[in-house]
Amino acid sequence: MPRLTDDAVVLRRFDWSETSQIVWLFTRAHGLLRGVAKGAKRPKSAFDGGLEPLTRGEVGAIVKPDADLATLTSWDLRVVCWAARSSLEANRAALFSVGLLASIVSDHDPHPPIFDGLVGFLDALDEGDDPWGGAARFQWTALVDTGHAPQLEQVDALADAGDVMGFDPHAGAFTPDPGAHAHALWRVRSTTAAAVAALAGGETPAPGEPAGRVNRFLLSYWSWVLGREPRVARLLTPDLSTAPEPHKG
Repeated sequence: MPRLTDDAVVLRRFDWSETSQIVWLFTRAHGLLRGVAKGAKRPKSAFDGGLEPLTRGEVGAIVKPDADLATLTSWDLRVVCWAARSSLEANRAALFSVGLLASIVSDHDPHPPIFDGLVGFLDALDEGDDPWGGAARFQWTALVDTGHAPQLEQVDALADAGDVMGFDPHAGAFTPDPGAHAHALWRVRSTTAAAVAALAGGETPAPGEPAGRVNRFLLSYWSWVLGREPRVARLLTPDLSTAPEPHKG
């Protein structure tokens, strides 16, 4: 039975019995790990500090090839994302990001860049960065690492041509404006596409509506890639979720 020790972020936690919990963790070297923490709710257990969502630490586990759940053996709590516990917007953005993560990665499939992006996002929240700008950065990191990042070479030229451009999700590429009656293509504001291109270049969307439009566009693209809208879409605040991007024919 393979044993592992790895850096991890707690994504979700569910009560399993009076004393035990089921925990979803995202680990740096082993990907998404779902396991049982037996005795985690007892006053004295091997899970130091508790397995709280949006905390980071070192996890120990035994992974059985024929079992759906690993057996968690230890937890060394190291970092708590305090901003997510003191700010509603930070909490929503963080839960949105970890919920999206749980939808796009498979069990035991490591994605170190996504792990590092998540850690950087949570650390930036504690440093006072804009929550939804950070969520957009995290979405982009995940798109790049999974090979789904849109092509951006034509964005500048298309933005100069008009206020609206198209986006072909099948090709992952921006196009000239297809018009109001387009069916296969989306219509996207040129300012939103430019903000996505700037995001790829290391810039963060401005707080408020600009960050909202970028998050809405990237989430719409994730929904197309996955074939469904992730449940975390409901965590977008009203100002973000009602941003009319993208326009679909």
